[in-house]
Amino acid sequence: MKALQGPYDMYGTVYGLSTAVVHVAHPTAALAILSPAKQPKTSSPWLESTGIVKAPAYNHFQNFCGQGVFTADGQDWKNKRAAVIHALFRTTSGNWETHLEQQVNRAAQKLVQTLQQTQPEPRNIVPILQTSTISLIYRYITHTELPQKQSNLVSSYLESVIRIRLIILAQSRSLWFLLPRWIYRTCSALFRQEEETMIPIRDFATQACRVAQPGSPLDALRQMPIYQDNRSAFSENLIYEAITLLFAGQDTSAATLSWTLHLLSLHPEIQQTVAAEVQAVLKESKDVSRADVSNMPWLDAVLKESMRLYPVAPFIVRKITRPTELPELDGRPSVTLPAGALACVWIYGLHRNDAFWENPNEFKPERWLKKGHEVVPGSYMPFAHGPRNCVGQPLAHIMLRIFLAHLLNAFDFQIPSGEPGETKDMQVGFTVLPRGGVSLVAHPRDKAHSW
Repeated sequence: MKALQGPYDMYGTVYGLSTAVVHVAHPTAALAILSPAKQPKTSSPWLESTGIVKAPAYNHFQNFCGQGVFTADGQDWKNKRAAVIHALFRTTSGNWETHLEQQVNRAAQKLVQTLQQTQPEPRNIVPILQTSTISLIYRYITHTELPQKQSNLVSSYLESVIRIRLIILAQSRSLWFLLPRWIYRTCSALFRQEEETMIPIRDFATQACRVAQPGSPLDALRQMPIYQDNRSAFSENLIYEAITLLFAGQDTSAATLSWTLHLLSLHPEIQQTVAAEVQAVLKESKDVSRADVSNMPWLDAVLKESMRLYPVAPFIVRKITRPTELPELDGRPSVTLPAGALACVWIYGLHRNDAFWENPNEFKPERWLKKGHEVVPGSYMPFAHGPRNCVGQPLAHIMLRIFLAHLLNAFDFQIPSGEPGETKDMQVGFTVLPRGGVSLVAHPRDKAHSW
């Protein structure tokens, strides 16, 4: 992007016949787009401000998650975001953080037991993490267990969400995205593939809606008027929201943990440092508490660095609904982003911009531990930014840290003998997984070597 020498290292393209797209990887421009200053009261609601509107850039998600909190706009989005936040964080009896902490410890301990059941051998860690995280998210939003007898439904669901990531991205880059939806549905073989892939995803979400227990987040949504439909037991809105919660909670957590274990296997000295820190804090404790995690700065730094290098969502798109002026920079005059254009904010590029990160392509968790280290606002946003940032960020913060602490306390993750010790390529869908998975050997960790 810098090579094109545009203002703020931006460049513009045209999508379709006439839609202007500005590509952004500079913090100042990203913040101006994603969190605009409050507008004076006018006849237009504040919800139409730049940084909030997703349509038409996210229309290709409608067959996946409908008009749920991820894709809705305007007052509909505002209502649904408030409903989802209430359901996730205010309906669980007692403190939601304590409840989640207990559930994550349980899931992580079960994951450790699964890895301990066989002799250390190369195993693709990605599907193992996906199975563990989907079980946790399912239990958190329904307050019930995934039935063991329906393991085929779970495996079909996980296979389908991996495929749907690629199908939706392919659709967004195809001619079909530029045509009316009815033409895509009627004429496209890609749509038929998408529909077939969506069957297990919808079935899994419908089951979650059916078994959700009183007091669970999904039951709380089920009781709200905007998620009710007198014509059926579960409204389409509720099923779409369940799809969103299940996917977002599972996919992002499993992907981040996969990248983190991969990076740690490439840097065994850093892995040993973090493991020693975890063992020193936990001692003989079986559970990991939030207080424990707060005493693990290396663990926190490793996760932040992993999410810097491999943000699960590498870019986000917003519609610029009003002219947005960027101030003068480095002697260049100010520039105004035109209303009606789409802004593609490259989070991956922000996180690796060498103007704001030293050695931006290198895995250096210690950068987060340096005294006086400051992150330039807008240069780090793994959960996006502004009013439409990730609703599940508080959940992810707890889940990732407790999972990783358990895994590093129990195992030394190593690259299998004979495999290249190099960074994996990215399999780019609308979220990012390591291409080909991550093959690792989980050796039981020798507790005698802890601090």
